[in-house]
Amino acid sequence: AFARFLEKKKEKEGLDLEEARGEFTNLTLDLYIQTAQDALGEHWGGVRDVLFLGGGPGDFFSLIANHQRPKDHSMALFSSLRHGLIPSTLLLPRKEKEDTLSHQLEHLASPFYLKSLVDAGPREEEQAGFCPLVFFDLYGTSEKKPWNDLGLALEETFPSLYRVIQGGHGIFSTADISFFEGCSLDVSSFQRILKMFMAQKKIVINREGIDSVLSKKFETFFLENNLPTEKVNYQTVIEQVSLGEGLMILFDGEALREKRKGEQVDFWHKILSLFSLKHLFISTKEGVDFFWEVRNSRPGELNYEEVRRLNLYNSTSYKKKISLKPTANSMALIKVARNSRVRLKHTPSAINMEFIPDAYISLDFGIYS
Repeated sequence: AFARFLEKKKEKEGLDLEEARGEFTNLTLDLYIQTAQDALGEHWGGVRDVLFLGGGPGDFFSLIANHQRPKDHSMALFSSLRHGLIPSTLLLPRKEKEDTLSHQLEHLASPFYLKSLVDAGPREEEQAGFCPLVFFDLYGTSEKKPWNDLGLALEETFPSLYRVIQGGHGIFSTADISFFEGCSLDVSSFQRILKMFMAQKKIVINREGIDSVLSKKFETFFLENNLPTEKVNYQTVIEQVSLGEGLMILFDGEALREKRKGEQVDFWHKILSLFSLKHLFISTKEGVDFFWEVRNSRPGELNYEEVRRLNLYNSTSYKKKISLKPTANSMALIKVARNSRVRLKHTPSAINMEFIPDAYISLDFGIYS
């Protein structure tokens, strides 16, 4: 079918293989959707994105070699939750669905989370259940990692707390901080960025490759609204614009790209420090899988801005130890929500835990206002 499609495209308007492949994929997808909609009639509920655990190319070869790692499934599950996908274990063998993964699915893919996907509406202030905690949305145009090329390694500093969104500039970000590539901006995304900025969000824009007309539009917006602007030169030119609690940072990515790795790391350390994030950092070297969730504070928790739940799982066959040191003036341990075979010792300065294989624990922290 694809070969016939290519022949017709070639006869009519010339051939761009990548464009033709995308068009054929979209036509096929639309055909499947229309067929399902016609078959279900009034029972049709729309389209939902599903991530099949174990369905990636790497998983296929691991399955053949009988060498699937539980941690890989955990990371895929965490990614699906952050990106608002429905996780499915349909492709996994029964033994892969047991132990740690079964606990993670029970705890994290909760009825509240799944209902929020089906409702497909913004999460209101009165939300009662936990949802995945996301600090950052990284917008891009391809599967390349342009932000990594600039030294922004969130997988090392904020693992499981960011999303990579390919295209989709029309999506209103639910994260506090959003990153945009200048080369991928258009009028629609420009307007969306301004709406996010006026909604007190934090925006970071790499000016590299930005259209000159859009660049001028940003400058005009700042001038017309008399917004305080500050320019500094730290590794590259940084322009910082404030609007209430909203913050927009524009920088020259081309100059930053030429810097050494250490200089890039220093640059991002300075940028991220401007956001005053309240967070408990955990080293991924400990070998324990972890995932953060968040909910609004309840009437009896008025001292807290929000409540975050830290879920930790030992998916290895070894004992693991981990020590947490919450910052006393920014968060406090409220309770142990669940605990299965984890030895816990809580002191004024640290939370020490010892995990046996397949052990897990969930801790609720109140984040001070």
